[in-house]
Amino acid sequence: MKRAFFCKPCVTTPIDEIWKDQPAPLIQKSIAHNLEFAGQSVDDKITSICSELTDTATDHYIITAPDNIAWLLNLRTIEDTASPGIKGFGIITPSNKNATIFTDVDYREFNHRQTTATEVDFLPLEDFPLSIHYLDTKQNIKIQISDHAPDWLTEHLNAPTLDIIVKPDPIAQLKSIKNNVEQDGIRASQKRDAKAIARAILRIKEGSNLTEKDCANILLEERKKNDLFRGVSFDTIAGWNANGAAIHGTPSDTIIEGNGLLLIDSGAQYDDGTTDITRTIAIGEPTQDMKEKYTLVLKAHIAMATAIFPNGTTGTQIDALVRAPLWNAGVDFAHGTGHGVGHFLNVHEGPCGISPRSNEPLRAGMFLSNEPGYYKEGAFGIRLENLALIQKYMDKNDPHNQTGKDLLCFETVTHVAFEETCIIREMLTPDELAWLDNYHSICG
Repeated sequence: MKRAFFCKPCVTTPIDEIWKDQPAPLIQKSIAHNLEFAGQSVDDKITSICSELTDTATDHYIITAPDNIAWLLNLRTIEDTASPGIKGFGIITPSNKNATIFTDVDYREFNHRQTTATEVDFLPLEDFPLSIHYLDTKQNIKIQISDHAPDWLTEHLNAPTLDIIVKPDPIAQLKSIKNNVEQDGIRASQKRDAKAIARAILRIKEGSNLTEKDCANILLEERKKNDLFRGVSFDTIAGWNANGAAIHGTPSDTIIEGNGLLLIDSGAQYDDGTTDITRTIAIGEPTQDMKEKYTLVLKAHIAMATAIFPNGTTGTQIDALVRAPLWNAGVDFAHGTGHGVGHFLNVHEGPCGISPRSNEPLRAGMFLSNEPGYYKEGAFGIRLENLALIQKYMDKNDPHNQTGKDLLCFETVTHVAFEETCIIREMLTPDELAWLDNYHSICG
């Protein structure tokens, strides 16, 4: 099956034509993501993938996402910690449980001892087109590619005898469910990160003549004190008052002075997990409007944190629950409520999410953000973000559960207190107050 497109493919890259002085490609070296952090061997991962592919009688499955290759091989790169994947392509053949990886990344840290029932071969990236051409000459075979794969593949796998299956990526599905070792690492990395964030917030509050850039640097300095820190998971967002209304604003030389709100969205990569946290910090005395909107965003945040829902509920359904407190007050925010998060991988990871467009069923083990917000152009911005693991709340066979499905809930793993001076406690229900007080009791 070929995917339709309505534009002509480019023979050359237009950006290369106009960007003549671009830097040379980054040469990456991989590091091992050991079993003590990964929790599953390469052998087990390939076997799981092959099992799924065998069910659809697939002869070859082509991997195109760098984070999928890194997850499969238990490798990471750290030259750009926001994208620690392995740049390249891969072909998995279920019949002999073989994975061939085409990459120019230095893969010498790959642990072949994790492959006993399977085999992994490495070839230069330049050999990938030739291998695709070879597959294109074969007769009556099924080749599966991701629905996010480049159109280049379908353009070059066009022999009439081929059966091209375009489906959701099986690796993306598997890696979105964090195993017990990964979950333990997530909890440990979040606690470690929380201490760094708390120290940074204290320094910011006690500082003088700090700029937005200074605040980002303070966060980095505190995180660097952790032995397992590898780098940031994305460039820090910091916005004082009106600058905070820019949802993805870049830190500037604006000085933090007077009264108002400082929005800081930041994240880190640790050997045992990825973090992403947003806190809106009060400097001086926030206005009544700021406090009211902060409390509304907090109510929305608590709505997700306390949600109980059947297995298979979509992110779209949860998104509506979260926005309800804001909608009731006549306000909203123009971004998703939550995104999937990788494990020492991309801070934005599919296929799960919480947004009006997130139709992926939610399942136990998925790891997502909870980040409602409010943005008043020219005045201030508020976002309150924690990360959460989906866990089983009640078994479907429990006599108290009449849904016929397992009931799930969110385990909040970020432990950084909210801004008490911005919370109008009278606006919170008794249940919301109970959640908030319990949450603050476990924040270090």
